[in-house]
Formats: sequence, structure tokens, C-alpha cells
Amino acid sequence: MAMCTFLLNRKVIKDLTECTNVIDELQKKSIENDKLQWELDACRNENSELLSKLAEVEARAESYREKIPKELLELEDAIKEMLELNSSQDTSSGS
Repeated sequence: MAMCTFLLNRKVIKDLTECTNVIDELQKKSIENDKLQWELDACRNENSELLSKLAEVEARAESYREKIPKELLELEDAIKEMLELNSSQDTSSGS
């Protein structure tokens, strides 16, 4: 009877040790998971900030796209006026 109790106690101790090891591993995994979750949250925040900045830049770029043709036309008109002035000066001074 004492031998059975001894063997049973050894088995229980072995099983408890294995359970303790499993619990330790689960705790380590939980800590690792928490770290990864924190990194994921940080990346999501950074991604959100970058998307916001991208939207701002795209809006600014669209504004420039709308302004450029108008400014090019104004510049083209100014160049034409300068050329006309130069040609009229050339003809008046060349006479």
C-alpha cells in the first residue's frame, strides 16, 4: 500500500511539474503576445498618421494641379505681350 501511494505521489508530482511547465510557457507566450499587440497598435497608429498626411498631400497636389494650367496660361499671355513689345520696339527702332 505504501508503495502504491509512493508511486502515485511520484506520478502526481510529475504531472504537476508538467502542468507548471505548460503554465510557464503560456505565460511567456502571453507576454510575447502582449508585446506583439503593442507593436501592432503602434504600427496602426503610425499608419493612420501616414494616411492622414497622405490625404493632406494629395489635397494640396490637387490644388496645385488646378492652379498650374491657369498660371501657365497667364505666363503664356505675358510672354506673348513681351514678344509683341519687343517686336514693336524692334520695328520702331529699326526704322
